[in-house]
Amino acid sequence: MAKLAISEKIAHCAPVDCGDCPIRHRAVCARCESDELELLEQIKYYRNFEAGQTVIWSGDQMDFVASVVSGIATLTQTMEDGR
Repeated sequence: MAKLAISEKIAHCAPVDCGDCPIRHRAVCARCESDELELLEQIKYYRNFEAGQTVIWSGDQMDFVASVVSGIATLTQTMEDGR
């Protein structure tokens, strides 16, 4: 089973205007036009995760798109034999 988890402790991220985001030019929104950024500004929200906390499991329904603003996330997969 695969999971996406936070692999190191991160600083809690405070909400910031999309135009001032520290990852603005390398995140999903990097190719957004100004009208798309305005829409994103209205629907975005921030979540903080602790080191080792699972963000999502394989097979879970995702109703969001995310960018890691601070810290490191890892994708792992456990084989049927437990490796």
